[in-house]
Amino acid sequence: MYKNQRKNNAVNNINSGKRKEKARNGEAMPVWREDKKTYELRFSYVDLDGETKRKSFTSKTSEACTAKQEAFLKKLEMRRNGIVADSTIPEILREENERKLRLNKLQEQGFARNEDTIKYIERSSIGHIPIIDITPHNLETFLVEITRYANDTIEKIYRMVKKSFNLAEDKKIIDYNPFKDQMLNLEQPRSIKPDKKVEALTLEEQK
Repeated sequence: MYKNQRKNNAVNNINSGKRKEKARNGEAMPVWREDKKTYELRFSYVDLDGETKRKSFTSKTSEACTAKQEAFLKKLEMRRNGIVADSTIPEILREENERKLRLNKLQEQGFARNEDTIKYIERSSIGHIPIIDITPHNLETFLVEITRYANDTIEKIYRMVKKSFNLAEDKKIIDYNPFKDQMLNLEQPRSIKPDKKVEALTLEEQK
């Protein structure tokens, strides 16, 4: 009986120590939930309408809970400053495409060609992921994915995806631009299709 009591006291002391984490530095801290075998982080925040609300995140580690909270609060602050944190690559490119058309820097034909390329991206594996959440692994998968297209199509898609990250960086949507990371070397892929040979017409054929 005494052995079980000592064991229970030890468990209670551990859980008590974990509960004390939430009061550290006056900030909400992850708390171990024995019933769910997971960490939970509950905190208050002020939404865009000025109302105080509560939110919680759970994860297997306290660090992951804190990371989720920081990402959530960062996106909220960006929205508060007029930055659409959940913008996807197609949304960013369409906004730029329409802006250039309004400024007469792009003709209708060029606008339509860009829209066709955006549709390719929209149908891809990264087409509906917010650009802030796209990882280098997502991009590597995407670059392999587009090798099924012809090289001229790949060039257009690659150029526009790279442009979207530059635009997102300029607009402060992202802090890290993987296309500028020389260690990743996210270069333009080549098509798995052989290039078509186009033979010039003879003078007689031209006539």
